[in-house]
This record gives sequence, structure tokens and C-alpha cells, in this order.
Amino acid sequence: MRDEIRKLESSVFLDAVTAVFAVVVDRAATSHGSDPTPSLRETAVLSAAVRAFRAVRAASAVIGSGYALEAEPFTRMLLELFVSAKAIVDDESEVEAREWLRGKRASGIGRRVRAAIPDGSVYKDLSQATHGDPRALQRALLKVDGEKRTIEWGPAITPQTEEQLKHLALAARDFSVLLEEVGFERQPEIAAVDQALERHLPGWQPDVNWESSPRDRQ
Repeated sequence: MRDEIRKLESSVFLDAVTAVFAVVVDRAATSHGSDPTPSLRETAVLSAAVRAFRAVRAASAVIGSGYALEAEPFTRMLLELFVSAKAIVDDESEVEAREWLRGKRASGIGRRVRAAIPDGSVYKDLSQATHGDPRALQRALLKVDGEKRTIEWGPAITPQTEEQLKHLALAARDFSVLLEEVGFERQPEIAAVDQALERHLPGWQPDVNWESSPRDRQ
């Protein structure tokens, strides 16, 4: 099972994108450590990116064991982290960063995530998986054959396997971009990741207005 999943195109692609994410986080951490006066926004977004990297790798390991449904709580956490980190990037006053670092932005995160994504059912499904709601089990693992209803409860490759791997790759890319947007140096590898995503996910396009902060080009 592990070898079969590891050979999936989406799994190979995720490993490549995650490797770039690791490089981006490492460079940002090195820059942050050498800056005598890092901004709160940089500190907060770097902290979110570190947690996101760990979540991506942990979710990948769970999916690789044949348990894609059990990786959905990691996807929920990544969504929440991204919404918080994006708000921090967009708030130059650093109020958002300060409040998040103090743990003051946990309340209302579900509402903010639902407001940020067009399909509210996504967060609902992820929350059901996180909280052990039986509807998650039925959604992901129930098979209906006429009158027969069966839960395939063992490890397996399911439609969620490929879907989750793609979501993780997108998360790794998006957090890499946030590190640039908050002010860390531009990473040339992200352009290659975007080109690969356009080939791997038909119809996907990077944000047309995205451009990293110019700190490294001043």
C-alpha cells in the first residue's frame, strides 16, 4: 500500500513541492535569525509557515499509510493557519500579528475561514472529520451496491487520496508565497512550482496580482 501510494503522480509531485517549501522556510528562518529587529508580521507568518510545513509532512505520512480521511484534520488546520497568516500579511499595522502571537485570534476562526472560501461545505466536511462526526465516515468510506451498504474501514487508496495530496501541494505553495509577501526574499523556485502546478492541475492559475514585497530588491 505505501509503495503504491508513493508512486502516485500526486504523491511524487507533493514531495517535490514540499522540498521547495522546506528550502523557503529555512531561508526565511535564517534571515529572521540574523535580523536584529524582525517585524511582528515576519515572526508570525514564519511561525505559521513552520507549523504548516509540519502539518503537510504529517498529513502526507498519514495519507501514505492509506488513511486519507484521517489527514483531513490537518487540512482544516492548514486552512485556519492560512486565513490567519493572510490577514497578518495584509495588516501593516501589525495589530493582527500581535493578537495572533498572543493567541487572541483563535475565537471566531471558523467564521473567518468560511468567509474566506467560496464553498462553505469544504470547512464543514473538514470539521466533521476533525470532530469524529459519523457523517465524515459515510462521506469518505461508504460504498452502496443496490441494497448493500458497506464501510471499507481498512487502509485504501480512495478518491480522497489524490484530492488530499493535491490540497497539500497547494498549501505548501501558498505558504511559501506568504513568506515572500510578508517581506522575506523572493524565492525563484516558486515560479517553477507554479509552472508545474499549471501542468498538474488543469485550470489552476497563480494569483494574477501576486508579487512579493520588494524588501530584497531595494
